[in-house]
Amino acid sequence: MSNNNTATMQQSFPMNGGDGPHSYLNNSHLQRQATNASRITIEEAIAKKLDVKCFSSTRFVLQIWDVQLGQIPS
Repeated sequence: MSNNNTATMQQSFPMNGGDGPHSYLNNSHLQRQATNASRITIEEAIAKKLDVKCFSSTRFVLQIWDVQLGQIPS
């Protein structure tokens, strides 16, 4: 019996330096659009997981670090 469940692979175009068609300069707006589109969902998820009312009356600071591990060479 054959398995018809095959994964669909999408072609990847990683950004690079310079000003070519795959450069960060010419493609960073795509990341900004994706981030802005997901911002509401992220804020709702954080508010759901954290007791935001508890923190509003204190000097609590929530820090989220993006260490950009994707930019470290393998």
